[in-house]
Amino acid sequence: MRKSAILYSALFVAAFVLVLAVTARCQVQVALAPNPHPQFLNASGAPLAGGFLYTYAAGTTTPLNTYIDATGTIQNPDPILLDSTGAPSNGSVQTGVWLANNAYKFCAYDSSNVQQWCADNIVGYLGLLNLANTWTFQQTFSLPIIDTQPDNQIVLGSPGTQTTLDAPPPSSNITLHFPNSASQNILGSSSPSMSLPFINNVQVINTPGAYVSIPNSAVTGTFAATLTKLTGAPSSGLIAATTDTNGILGVCVTGCGITGSGVIQQSGAAILAFDGSTTAGDYVIISPTVAGYGHDAGANYPSSGQVIGRVLSTNTGIGDYVVNLYGPDVRAVTAFSTPTVAGGPGAGTSPTVTLSANSTDAAGQVQVITGASPSFPNPIFTVTFGHAHTAAFCTWSPFDSPTAALGTAIYGGGEPTNLQLVAGASVTGPGSHYNWQYTCSFVN
Repeated sequence: MRKSAILYSALFVAAFVLVLAVTARCQVQVALAPNPHPQFLNASGAPLAGGFLYTYAAGTTTPLNTYIDATGTIQNPDPILLDSTGAPSNGSVQTGVWLANNAYKFCAYDSSNVQQWCADNIVGYLGLLNLANTWTFQQTFSLPIIDTQPDNQIVLGSPGTQTTLDAPPPSSNITLHFPNSASQNILGSSSPSMSLPFINNVQVINTPGAYVSIPNSAVTGTFAATLTKLTGAPSSGLIAATTDTNGILGVCVTGCGITGSGVIQQSGAAILAFDGSTTAGDYVIISPTVAGYGHDAGANYPSSGQVIGRVLSTNTGIGDYVVNLYGPDVRAVTAFSTPTVAGGPGAGTSPTVTLSANSTDAAGQVQVITGASPSFPNPIFTVTFGHAHTAAFCTWSPFDSPTAALGTAIYGGGEPTNLQLVAGASVTGPGSHYNWQYTCSFVN
């Protein structure tokens, strides 16, 4: 039909001119102007006065709306009314026919609702938005760009030097906020380094490690790069004294002073002030000469006091050096001594109680041969440590089935100088054999 022929001719010319615009050697890209004042004709080529224009999805009879102008916010009626000149109108005012990025089918009817013609596969974008396009000029979009691919990607640059922004689908909607001031990188800083992160509202100043925020003591307070201990109730941070041998919480790294709260680093690599020269790998203890400073204790593990960590560099003289912190209250361990053992009334009269060979304060085995008339519940034996400790924690386990039959052992007594064992059931006697193994952990 004539109208269909005119429409296809217009589309062909538009495509041809677009190709010429791309290939021509000109300074300005051009394209064929759209029809700003559409007018529809009947099957005889006369204006379709008082007629109707139905718009469908291409290849179907499913209605598909068009819009009155380029804003794409107000839809045309369905069908679109044609005035006395065959132009689209809303009944009184002529309107445009703007298409979404879809393929349409147009069908025109006269005033008696008799079909005059149909044209299928009409697109308003010449199919460009449905194709892979290369834009050589700057593009400006006045509305948000929506990418509906399952795994969204934006590729910047040429092959070989490309940067791909990949956004896998999250479990729910998220919003990424970019910096809103000039000369900032994506991390929100004008410098190329990453901003120091906060974990549980405490800023990580140095390497990853354990950090804690403690109110500063209002009298003496804390000092940067020095050892901090706790004082008072509620606790506050205070610089370590030269007389301290333990109780160090960590190193104050920021917020130090007599007001507010200091951030105390407890593990990881930190800067610590030293009272003298250091050797890489040596152990660090509390300085006995300068308050809050560290002291190089040498290459062997210290035999007393709190071990702060190990120094990571060799340096000459007093200064601030890097130390790998061990954590709060890591104490030196004195060499283990040999304990002694004595029988109790729970083992009967005149029992035989002995320690196995090589038993120490840390571990060993106790053998009991019961005497007459064991008294339950009473201590079966008492182990007295060869070296007095500040604290001790020991575990016991049966060495054989007769001992296991006594049930769970209850132990207690004079920790940390000695331990008494009371069995969960009465032993038999005289002459019965029982054996317990023990393991103890000590803190000086």
